[in-house]
Amino acid sequence: SSDESGVTPGFQTVPNTMQLRILERREQSALKECLRQREKRNKESPETKAEELKQTLAKLEDQSRARFEKLEEQNAARFQAIDGKISESQAVLDLVRASILQAPGSPRGRQRRSEQTRRRSPSSSSQEGSP
Repeated sequence: SSDESGVTPGFQTVPNTMQLRILERREQSALKECLRQREKRNKESPETKAEELKQTLAKLEDQSRARFEKLEEQNAARFQAIDGKISESQAVLDLVRASILQAPGSPRGRQRRSEQTRRRSPSSSSQEGSP
């Protein structure tokens, strides 16, 4: 009873170290849970969702732009390759045409001969018909 005489009514005694640590851990745990709940509420707010959507949209736009630019580069390279092949083919065709026109039995030469043959044919047939 002499121990209680120095205690003011309405005040609690100071907890020992072990109890104090338990209380501190509970307080830290409660604080962490409170912060988690606040972060969860903030994530669900329309402003936060709108910001997340803007970031996602910007990321997708960048990806699309990069993909489009890559395709443009590939198309330019393909066009140059095809243009080069067409130029090569045209050069070969020009060489073939030149060699055909210079050849002794060229189509123009054949045309002239066939025209000459046609001219002779009626006269030769008339000669055969008149004995």
